[in-house]
Amino acid sequence: MNPERWEIVYSLIKKIPSFIPMTIINRPYGGTSCNPSEVKSVSDLPKRVFMGTIDETTFEISGNGWSASYFGYEKGTQVVLKYDANKKHLDLSQTWRGTEGYPIISRGDKFGYIARSTGAFPEKWDETAKRELEDRYNLQYVSTQEKFGTVVAFPDGFSKTLICPVPISKLRDAFNLIKSLDQDLSIETGIMGYLNLTQSVVNYVKGKNEGIVSDPTSLFIHTYDEMGTAPLGFPKWETASDGSEALTVKRYHYVLVLDLYFRETYKVIERLHSFGLIGNSNEHTKTDHYPSSSEYLSVILPGGLALQPIHFSGFDPLSRRRTFYEKFTSLENIEKLSKLKFDEATINSLIGEAEHNSKQIGFQLSEIFKDYLP
Repeated sequence: MNPERWEIVYSLIKKIPSFIPMTIINRPYGGTSCNPSEVKSVSDLPKRVFMGTIDETTFEISGNGWSASYFGYEKGTQVVLKYDANKKHLDLSQTWRGTEGYPIISRGDKFGYIARSTGAFPEKWDETAKRELEDRYNLQYVSTQEKFGTVVAFPDGFSKTLICPVPISKLRDAFNLIKSLDQDLSIETGIMGYLNLTQSVVNYVKGKNEGIVSDPTSLFIHTYDEMGTAPLGFPKWETASDGSEALTVKRYHYVLVLDLYFRETYKVIERLHSFGLIGNSNEHTKTDHYPSSSEYLSVILPGGLALQPIHFSGFDPLSRRRTFYEKFTSLENIEKLSKLKFDEATINSLIGEAEHNSKQIGFQLSEIFKDYLP
């Protein structure tokens, strides 16, 4: 194989933009500048609290305090907020799709204190979301990690991060998805999104995989065909401590990172699925292709966890394949997104740059493997 062409391939990989800002989807602030003790009318209250949006007809006030109810878009989703004027504290009760979450008592005359008074994400909510989402989609839902804590903001509640691998051929679909979310006013809370070029490793267990993912050369070409970038080195056989062997490929590809609130998670995942960026769980073992094969799974994480070196491993149902990420993104990318001024033309230009380099990589690979390809 021509070493000069390999040098060109890896020089082209270095030219692919490592970071592509998508957008910060802004929504009107749902909180209030009023303090709980100062509430005189429904207009003084937050418009949103955690999983719900206020139903103004539920507001009641007396000398002992006040109360109001907030409802989510899903049946059985409700937040009830009460202020006890005598004890001078807020009581919050919350239900998601008929399942009660942990009650919150917030002392101090600030609505924002609700966030710091909130404990862990409700365990039963985690269990339901993990079961339902993993049963339907090609994704893995990571439940609350006790040692990392829970990220909560007022007024919109629990934070989540959604990681979705994206081939270069689908970058424009990812941008169109973001624009679709921005225009959808049923998405009531803000979302921050960007594309990050990162590394992952996939192990294809010997004897449990066949065809294009069981041969090093075929797997190299297949990885480029699927993701638009060449692997970082040639796939090789590795032996685990238990004696099992796996063909291992080190990938270099984009992930779409979306920071959002739990209240919007189901909507956003369904939209990603409709744009062909998340696959179906029932096709894990029926295809080797994006987006439904297990090595292209998306991941839902508790807010903030994507910035940590968590050494994530995802497995397919038959333990044929393992997908490993040391880390999904970095704080540096968050800082870039908050500081950069970008517009649609800039984003399209960066996507175009990635597409151009991907095509050039493909040309070089076709020359390198011309005697191998049919």
